[in-house]
Amino acid sequence: MRARRGGSLAPVQSVMRIRAAQYLAGLPGRDSMASNHRIHSLARACLDGKCDRQDLERLAAGLDYRERAMQIARWLLPVMGVTSFTHDWEWDHHAWLAQADVRTRMNKGNSFAKIIAAGLIPSPGKDEDYFYPKPVYYVIAGLYAQNFTDDEIDRRIERALRLREKQVKLTADRLSQSIHKRRSLQTPN
Repeated sequence: MRARRGGSLAPVQSVMRIRAAQYLAGLPGRDSMASNHRIHSLARACLDGKCDRQDLERLAAGLDYRERAMQIARWLLPVMGVTSFTHDWEWDHHAWLAQADVRTRMNKGNSFAKIIAAGLIPSPGKDEDYFYPKPVYYVIAGLYAQNFTDDEIDRRIERALRLREKQVKLTADRLSQSIHKRRSLQTPN
């Protein structure tokens, strides 16, 4: 989302205004939460037309991370056997967390910490933003909606990790084969 140095920021600002509006309409959480304060301020400043090039780059990096984390959370649910959870970006995780039975189960089962420890939802890069908890809660809500026990949740986390490892290996193998093929085509006979 970088504009050419010396070029007009107007097209970038226009795209970022749309992204900021979509993000803020998606119930991203309270502004007062530490993980939301910076990106929400940047999004609102962008909507008001008060962002410079550096602000736009920070906002783009933060939104890229949050969108990627939610995409991964949506990918994880069917991998983990969740079939009946159809909420999307606009899902209100604060309303869900306010339910007493959810808080009790989360404290007992420690699902949040397990998903974080497994690395199923990525951490932000240095230029992105604070960790965004909504995708983790999204995965947990889907697992809870299926009425999985805490032991079943543990098994489904392991299942997702195994699948991810297989995909990483497959991607690495394909990349290696592609490099090998390219080198063999470049080598004179």
